[in-house]
Amino acid sequence: MNKSLYKAGYIALSFTAVAVLAAGCGPSEEEGTAAGPTGGTSASPSAAAPSPTAAPNSKEVCAAVLDVFLDGSVKIADDSVKAIENGLNQAAQAKQIKTTLTTLAGQLEVQAQKANDPEIKSLIEEMVTRLESGAKSSDPVKFLQTDLVEVGTMIDKECVA
Repeated sequence: MNKSLYKAGYIALSFTAVAVLAAGCGPSEEEGTAAGPTGGTSASPSAAAPSPTAAPNSKEVCAAVLDVFLDGSVKIADDSVKAIENGLNQAAQAKQIKTTLTTLAGQLEVQAQKANDPEIKSLIEEMVTRLESGAKSSDPVKFLQTDLVEVGTMIDKECVA
């Protein structure tokens, strides 16, 4: 019975994580409501884009980071469903999650190397560090439940493509 509860929770967690990440990592379509009436100038669509002093490739790097992260999140959800369908035990599922987190971290590291803006590069490197920590964790499922969503929203601190 405990094993079936684990599986049900794992499926729900997977789909929830993908839904939250897709909502939190996508381009913002805010229409000035978040900023409120604080400034004398109107907000432009570039307000959510990389800072005006950002390097020329920042928008492309940010877009790539979002794509890589969302693809990785979808893979985690897909793998979770397949693991349950195939009857993988908890150890095999944990190994699969660790592998996916390691791959995701590697793909983001490639994007960090492309970043010319030091702030964006630092942010991506922090995401990589957190994902690598999750991959090395003794309980990667707990990482998915607690840290993965936070890591997914980190890119919003500096840019939204």
